[in-house]
Amino acid sequence: MKHMLLALSISLSLGLAASPSTLPTPTPPGETDFTASLAADKTEGEAPLQVKYTVTASEAATFRWFVNDRQLEADTPTLTYTFKHAEAFVVTVSATNDAGAVANASATTTVR
Repeated sequence: MKHMLLALSISLSLGLAASPSTLPTPTPPGETDFTASLAADKTEGEAPLQVKYTVTASEAATFRWFVNDRQLEADTPTLTYTFKHAEAFVVTVSATNDAGAVANASATTTVR
């Protein structure tokens, strides 16, 4: 029940649904040159805290976003997310290129 309430809270505050999910396993180094990096306009602040995340991939890719391992229904190279309560959150983007290689990038955001 606790997980269902968290998903509902994220859905209401962001207009995005969240569901339990598993992060895709990245392609091992050396098997591909595909990379992704993640930048955030803020890394900490007081709740409610709105943060804009931007992913840069070394080639064309599709994206999956996760907050503390819960997948969001967002698939763009940018994500604006509002954190409503104090906690350290790990935001991860999983990028997949046309060949199926996967690169994950994460950023921690601390909300007080």
